[in-house]
Amino acid sequence: MFSKPYLAQFSQKKKIPGASSPLATLLSKADHLAKYQEVVRQSLEPASREHCWLENYNNGILYLQSESAVWATRIRMQQHVILKQLKSTQHFNSLRALRISVRPRYQKSMPKTIAKPLSELTLAHIKQTSAGITDSKLRSALEKLGNTK
Repeated sequence: MFSKPYLAQFSQKKKIPGASSPLATLLSKADHLAKYQEVVRQSLEPASREHCWLENYNNGILYLQSESAVWATRIRMQQHVILKQLKSTQHFNSLRALRISVRPRYQKSMPKTIAKPLSELTLAHIKQTSAGITDSKLRSALEKLGNTK
């Protein structure tokens, strides 16, 4: 997963050999979904735009994903207004229903760091180094570090 929803931004203006190739079909679908995503984003209220994104549009059903149940519920409460607004656009004139699923965004957990205690030799070196420092802030920081056990 990505930290932000992935918005397909492909352009089919580049020449693809074989217009009926699977790659051309995928790029065409990605291009359509990118256009649909922008239309959907404009129909959502500003607060919901960052928490909901287009999953798919197939057979008159618009599939949206939300990062939490709270945002999914909020969009479900507004779905009649959203449907009416989207049906008025040329991209979604055959829109029949809106389906919202919840998919939390992936957040990489930070590894737990355990502070290792400093050895006596290291503490002695820090104290010796701090004695020769003329900068008062740096010296006090080193002294503070040398006094921890």
